[in-house]
Amino acid sequence: MDNSVILILITGTIALFYYQKYKDLQLDYARLQSKMSGMKAQLRELEMYKNDVSKTFQILDNELNTINEHIKRQQPPTQERLASDILTTLINNSNNQSIVREEEQAHEQLFQEPEPVIDNEYDRYKL
Repeated sequence: MDNSVILILITGTIALFYYQKYKDLQLDYARLQSKMSGMKAQLRELEMYKNDVSKTFQILDNELNTINEHIKRQQPPTQERLASDILTTLINNSNNQSIVREEEQAHEQLFQEPEPVIDNEYDRYKL
């Protein structure tokens, strides 16, 4: 009888220990769930804020483009502006032509046959 009482006490103590651990885990899980729901709400708020800011910037960009087009339409082309546009175009064309020439020269140099190397006087007269 002594052995059975000791066995029941040990089993009861172990069961009580694991029951307490189970309760602690449930409490921790409930805390994490509440934190998670709070974070989800914050995430939704931040996403809405991001969308609002994005829409605001898009509206501002459209307005700035409209203002810029309006200003361009109101300004008649002046001789100075036309001259600067023509000069810019000419400079860009000349730069493009010089780049093309440089590329052609580099291409020609790559495919030129190398000149023979003369080692002594006898080889010089053979050519």
